[in-house]
Amino acid sequence: MLTLEQLNQELFKGGFAWQAESGEIPKYHPKLSSGLHSNTMYNIGAATADVRLRREMAKAMAKMIVEKVSPRYPDIDWLVCPGYSSVQLVAEVARLIGAKHSGFTDKTGNGSMACRFNIKPGEKVLPFDDAITTGRATSLSLSAIMHVQPDVVLIGDCYCVVSYKEEPERLPNVPVSPLIRPDGVELYHKESCLLCEAGSLAIAPKINGNWNRLLAQT
Repeated sequence: MLTLEQLNQELFKGGFAWQAESGEIPKYHPKLSSGLHSNTMYNIGAATADVRLRREMAKAMAKMIVEKVSPRYPDIDWLVCPGYSSVQLVAEVARLIGAKHSGFTDKTGNGSMACRFNIKPGEKVLPFDDAITTGRATSLSLSAIMHVQPDVVLIGDCYCVVSYKEEPERLPNVPVSPLIRPDGVELYHKESCLLCEAGSLAIAPKINGNWNRLLAQT
């Protein structure tokens, strides 16, 4: 099993992570799904297509969950993530930790999320995400679960592969436990983005070949 440092290196080597060189202004920088601009981006959804990397991420996530959660909650019923980009990773982690089910909440047309699977009263749900910035998607996912079944047991922490922030503002009462918390991350609101002010163009990395544009700068 790879160490966390090796896993991080593999994500960069495999073209699944990008960060601008320190002190340099890149031609392009990512607009994250949270709406924030950054000098750093991890494309974990794309990384899960690499079977070897997905297994390594799953093993590392399972190890962390077993160490931190299993002593308090030996039987986890659900592992649930927002959106479907990492559904394969979630299913693999669920299998490794012995959870009974895995699932995902999906977007609705009004900016919220919907839980379309049947959670029973008293079942224990562990929230999971691939990458967290503000925590908005995870917060919406938790709200969708509670709307469908208010009598679930939400297990405290949210586990994720990458967290760009130590304390995501949309998850004020939910501790975040990431595998990777990268160094040197800069995050900006659109109105005050220093990269934009310096002439760099913000692009949505997951559409129109924009991810390749980011990688071509390294």
